[in-house]
Amino acid sequence: MLQTLLRQRAFVAILVLIAAAVIYLVASPDHWRRGSFVIGIAMLVAGLLRATLPARDVGLLAVRGRWRDTAIYVVLGVIIVGAVIRLG
Repeated sequence: MLQTLLRQRAFVAILVLIAAAVIYLVASPDHWRRGSFVIGIAMLVAGLLRATLPARDVGLLAVRGRWRDTAIYVVLGVIIVGAVIRLG
């Protein structure tokens, strides 16, 4: 179990960021911009990790090809962060 978590550490890091944002959103729904901003940042970090880490270390962040995954994560992150900034 521990070895599996260590192999998936990039995915687990992103999962922890998103889980923290969701917990914050549930606990403090009036501050939805902060939680949404953290989710957007998590997507940008996922894109950065997918672009820079070797295939054996990226874990479940790898869905398709490296550049397609990177582009999707970055585009989602930019859309979320942009929406939060624009609506804020």
